[in-house]
Amino acid sequence: MVKIGEIKDAFSKNRGHGLKRLSNELIQSAVVDYDETMAELAIVAYSLNKLNSKEHIVNSEKWADAKKAIIESMDEMANAVEADNAKKFSEILKEISHKVTEIDEELGNYVQNVYDKARVKMASNAYSLGLSLSQAAELTKANKKNLQSYIGHTLIHDRIKEKRSIGDRVDKLKRIFE
Repeated sequence: MVKIGEIKDAFSKNRGHGLKRLSNELIQSAVVDYDETMAELAIVAYSLNKLNSKEHIVNSEKWADAKKAIIESMDEMANAVEADNAKKFSEILKEISHKVTEIDEELGNYVQNVYDKARVKMASNAYSLGLSLSQAAELTKANKKNLQSYIGHTLIHDRIKEKRSIGDRVDKLKRIFE
């Protein structure tokens, strides 16, 4: 379920809703398989959407070069998938993560960077899909304190009325993909 081409297409065409949808699909898949690489890809997609939506970033002279470099890296990542080279895929994914963080630090206006916020957001999604808070933080490498704070400001706890067994959680996740 690696959707590199779709992420690249949505990113290059500034389709925020597409990137957001893809990030949600990827985090769901990451939760089902407890796949940290898929979670990282979800975080990348979400971060790219956020960067593309910030006017001060997209209007910067440096953004065009950064975006081009990210798109080229996505092409390399797609080639790694086709070659069934998981190691190369992971290396390129880390490079993209670094590029996103770097451009956000250089052009961003906030203390907490887009990438860290994306980690917390995707961890929150993983939590809402049934992972424990610790599991969600571990899967996405989100700061647990920031995740707790974020979840505390959402309505997730109001929606979770009963304790579900792990079997119930797995069944719910399987229904998502039917």
